[in-house]
Parts: sequence; structure tokens; C-alpha cells
Amino acid sequence: MAKEILIQTGALRSRLILLGASDRNLPSRFVYGNALEQILRKTPCDVGIYRKI
Repeated sequence: MAKEILIQTGALRSRLILLGASDRNLPSRFVYGNALEQILRKTPCDVGIYRKI
């Protein structure tokens, strides 16, 4: 998922990505990885993150 977002960001020359964050339990992060963290590390533009309170 993160790879596709980064590819589209580059292709569209986006200046901002808006993402929603959810609380997942720790074991699922190890199994699936953290896409949000991958995007934050590799994105060429600003990222806005929405997290439900």
C-alpha cells in the first residue's frame, strides 16, 4: 500500500498527502508493517495525518 501511494505521489507531483491513522495492536504491526511510517520516511512532499480522538 505504501509503495503505491508513493508512486502516485510522484506521478501526480503532489504537494500534500492526507492520511488517516488508526490504532492497531502491536502484533499486527510486526506482521503487516507500518505503512504510515514508510510513507513518512520516503515521501517527497508534506504529509497531513488525521487520527480519530
